[in-house]
This record gives sequence, C-alpha cells and structure tokens, in this order.
Amino acid sequence: MLHFSLSRHFTRRPFCSVNCRFAGYKSSLNNPVFPYGISLSSQQQSRSLLPCSKSEHSEQFILHDGPPYANGEIHLGHALNKILKDITVRFEKLRGKDCSFIPGWDCHGLPIELSAMGVDLSLPPNQIRSASLTWATKCMQSQRLAFGEFNLLVDWSSVYSTLDLSYQSVVLKAFRDLCLKGYLVREPKPVYWSPRTNCAISESELEYNSEHESVSLYFLVKLHCSLLSTPDRFRFYPTFIVVWTTTPWTIVANEAIVFNPSERYSILLDETNKRLLVVSAAFVDFLSFLGGCRSYRRIADLPTGILWANFLSSLQELFFRTALMPIPFVAPLANISLGLLTLWSIRGRVLFMSLQPTVEMILTLRNATTYPLRTMLMKRRALLRMRVKSWLDYPFNQRGPLP
Repeated sequence: MLHFSLSRHFTRRPFCSVNCRFAGYKSSLNNPVFPYGISLSSQQQSRSLLPCSKSEHSEQFILHDGPPYANGEIHLGHALNKILKDITVRFEKLRGKDCSFIPGWDCHGLPIELSAMGVDLSLPPNQIRSASLTWATKCMQSQRLAFGEFNLLVDWSSVYSTLDLSYQSVVLKAFRDLCLKGYLVREPKPVYWSPRTNCAISESELEYNSEHESVSLYFLVKLHCSLLSTPDRFRFYPTFIVVWTTTPWTIVANEAIVFNPSERYSILLDETNKRLLVVSAAFVDFLSFLGGCRSYRRIADLPTGILWANFLSSLQELFFRTALMPIPFVAPLANISLGLLTLWSIRGRVLFMSLQPTVEMILTLRNATTYPLRTMLMKRRALLRMRVKSWLDYPFNQRGPLP
C-alpha cells in the first residue's frame, strides 16, 4: 500500500536491468526521485511555526525544556531530546492547547570551562570566565542554527540562557526567598571530587568504567565500646569490625556500616594481635588468607537483627589527606532498618588488613580522559525536605500553600 501511495511522486526504475553487470551499481537500484528538495531553504528555516498557531482562549501547555550545555556542536542526543519534545508539543497542539516551548542554554559550570580551556585551569579566574563566555556564545549560535533545521515548534524570539542578567536575577530572588523561609541548611555532604581539575563534579558528568581492574580493600573499624554478646573475660580486648570495599577513597566520608540482619555474625578472638574481630559466620574460614590473622577462635555469636547503635551529636569536619585517622560516624535516627539492611553507627580508626585483586565499577568523568575520582566531605547548602514532605502527605484537594 505504501508503494502505490508514493508511486506518483517518483519515476520507477527497474530493480535490476538486463545489462546490470555492465552498468553502475546505482542504476541497478530502485531509488525514488522526488520532485522537491530534502533540506529546507533559508526562507523556510527563518519562518516560525509558533506565532501562527497560537490560541487565545485555549488551555495552556508549557513544556519546561532542560537546557543543553553550550559546550560544543550538537549530537544525536540533542536531536533525540529536541525531536521527542517537539512530538509532545505537536500532539498537545492537535488537542487544541496553547503550547509554549521555549528553548534555552546552560552556559555555566565545569563542562563549559573544560571545553574552552581544556584541562588547563591554572589561569586567573577572570581569564577563564572570559574564555568560557566567548566559547559559550559561539556554541549557542551554532546550536541554534542546527536546531533550526529540525523545524521545531518553538518560539525562537524568546530564547533564554543562563548568561542573561534577567535569568540570574530570578534565580537569586528564588534563592533569597528559600533562605528567608528557612528551607536551606548548610551541612557536610559527600561530593565527587576530581583531582585532575581540582573541583567538585556533578553526578550527571560521571559514568562507570566496568573494564577497570583495581584492588579491593579489607580494613578494620574499631568500636569504642564492647558488644553485649562479648563474654566478660574478653571485654578488655579492643573490638574491630572487618569491612570490605572496592572504593577505598570513600572511607573518609563513611557515616555507617551496613549489616544484614538475617545474616549470622561471629566474634572471633585474634590471639596473635590480642583483639576481637566481628565478621560474618561464612567469612571465618577466609580470614586465614588475610595478612596478620593466623591464630583465631570463635568466642561468641551475635543475634540476628539490630544489635547495637550509638548516637553522636553532629558530623565533624575532617581532614582528607590520609585515611589513617579517627573517623566519626553518625546515625541520624535510632536503629534504622532498610529492608534487609541495618545501619550501625560507630566511631573508630581505619586499619588496613589486606588487598585483594578484583574487577570493580569505578567512577570516571564522562567525555574526558578516564581517571578515578575521589569522594570528599564538603559543606553544601541543600533544601530542607522535611517541610515539603509533610506538605505532600496531605491529599491533593486539601493542600494549602507551601509553608
């Protein structure tokens, strides 16, 4: 059926001529010959579809477009993003709605600086900003020309960018209102840190490299009190919990140790080093492969479920140049149980036991030379979600203004 509907638009050629071995390969194909051009003319590209399609009394449909970074030419991801949004806008327009699709660009952040300066961020900040501004402006112009060829149903007369002073003033006003209403709090938070660019990295700029081969780390975290299941004659021994991780650079930002309440745990006496080790019962036989633990015996088993918790007042500032240091751990609520996981809050000193080769998933910076990232504890401002959550708990028809 499709063949007959298009047959009047092109002149059919034989699929393969008798003398096809003497003719070119192109002449042997049944290629359509359209009477019109494939690409839009400059006049068609400059014509806007949105002004002639506005309706004054129709229901309004606003598509909030997440702006792309102005850090280079467009790619297939940009095309997929814009075309899917354009399909949505056109569908809503067919339903009789007044559509508003305003494109924009994000012109701030590390991707712009890396595109403009590469990885040479040793220049003064004013030179970095100047080069980033020039590069972002150039990329916006080139991306706008490329998006224009898609013939999107957008209003190109009212585009925006984060460089606009009007946009920045609105953001500052919204931030001020949040501060005045008490919705912001400044507390330490683990963030991804790039040692190469010496700045924080957002999660959207990261990806996992599954082919990276690294080592896993077994380390000890010392408890500052003994467990209730420990026999009285062994309570004077220091107690350590054996922890395994493939991301040792995150140890300094740890806040809790995760236990499985349905798993059996044992307390072992390390007679060589005069200490107690808390390990999984299935892990006992594996201890002989770790360095520094040759002679041990089981002295008690821990009951399943939530065993012990300690509460600290607040998370303290840490110094991140070494992992061999006291680390405070915080449990914000008493005996937190998340499905099969239970959080114990503890305080202790990290002691390395052994390194084992393994294949791990390591975080790397997207669109850059692969290198591992660190996690650092930094003070960040964040929205207080307790009030927002309590407001969302009400039925929709009973919600008042956000407090």
